[in-house]
Amino acid sequence: MAVITPLQYEPAFDIAKAVIAGGFNRSRAIEVMADSGFGHASAAFYLNALLTMPSGDAYKKTISNSAARYYLQRFMDEMTAVEFSAVLLSVEAHIRYYNAQGVGKQRALAKILVEFQSQADEHYGQVLSNTVSKTHVEPAAVDQVFNEGATSTIELTIHEREPAALMRVSHILG
Repeated sequence: MAVITPLQYEPAFDIAKAVIAGGFNRSRAIEVMADSGFGHASAAFYLNALLTMPSGDAYKKTISNSAARYYLQRFMDEMTAVEFSAVLLSVEAHIRYYNAQGVGKQRALAKILVEFQSQADEHYGQVLSNTVSKTHVEPAAVDQVFNEGATSTIELTIHEREPAALMRVSHILG
C-alpha cells in the first residue's frame, strides 16, 4: 500500500472546498488529486471523507491519521463552533463504524479526536461537549484491550476429483 504524503493530502482539502463551492465536480476533483500522486481509489476515499465530515455523518473509508489531524486543524481554523462540532461528530461516527466492522480499532484516531475536542473548547472559548460525546474515546479507555467473542470451529468438507477422471477430462477438453 502506498503512503499518502502531505504533498497529496494537504491540497486535497482545498480541492474538496472547491467541490463544495461548485468549482469542481467529484470526478474532476478525483482526477486532480490523482495528478498529485493519489491512486484513484485513495483520492475518492479522501475526497469522500472531506465532503462527509462537515455533515456529521460517518465516512466509511479510513484516511491516514496525519491527514485526519491536518484536516481537523484546517476545519477548526475555518469553521464556527457549531460547524466544527459536526466534523468532530463525523470522526466519532467513523471510529464507531470502523470498530463495528471488527477488523481493527482506530485507537490513534480516537486519541486525535479527544485532543481536538479539547483544543476546540479552548479555540472557540466554549465547551463543545454538549454536541460531541467525549465518553467513549477517552485516552484511558482507548488503551484498554478487550477480547470478545468465543472460538468457533468450522468443519469443511472438500470433494476431490478422481485423478484418472481429471486427467481424462483435461485430455478431452485440453
